[in-house]
Amino acid sequence: MKNFTLFILALFLGVAVLSAQTPQSFRYQAVARDNSGNVLANQSVSFRISILSGSVSGALAYSETHTHINTNAFGLVELEIGKGTPVSGTFSSIEWGNDSYYVRIEMDPEGGTAYQELSTSQLLSVPYALHANTVRIGDNWGTDNVITDASLTGNGTVASPLQIANNGVTSAKILDGSIVSVDLANSAVTTAKLGSLAVSTDKIQNSAVTVDKLLNNAVTTDKTNGGAVTG
Repeated sequence: MKNFTLFILALFLGVAVLSAQTPQSFRYQAVARDNSGNVLANQSVSFRISILSGSVSGALAYSETHTHINTNAFGLVELEIGKGTPVSGTFSSIEWGNDSYYVRIEMDPEGGTAYQELSTSQLLSVPYALHANTVRIGDNWGTDNVITDASLTGNGTVASPLQIANNGVTSAKILDGSIVSVDLANSAVTTAKLGSLAVSTDKIQNSAVTVDKLLNNAVTTDKTNGGAVTG
């Protein structure tokens, strides 16, 4: 079999976010040459691409083939890694944020399946734009959880948004003088939202709480410090 080498021109990601969806692939470009440095122009070649985790000899995370790829007059070949024929694993299931990853390139210059290893190199920062896809929009939290204390309810998803829990607002949570009338929606203050003795006179600016801001019976004796509400 003819000896050959690859002169790598570029390894990069086509990951511009379009319509809030990240393409599950990245582009690979190289110039195929024989062992003497001669360009393999206008020739059908085949590749096997493997993604390895952790090191150049790490576990196989994903593998695919690209067969009968034609080089151009300059020996240039272009692939989209992630869009080949899968051999092992699923490209979209690679957890880019959990490990370092390496790409192994193998080629058969005759366009068959007698692959010879050309190189193995680490994927650096660019491919991890794919990891951003896991935190893009909506409820795609993966295995992450929103950690809160008892002052909040919900888990941060569309189905269960974060909200202030009943009795979540205490005196310690409110800056002195921070509550003004424009900050309160009509009927926003209900008794369930206030901890006992949460509202003291130094928490409320003069004339901040008007009648339309309170639900009927919202402020009861146990919700206010002595002297907090004046005429």
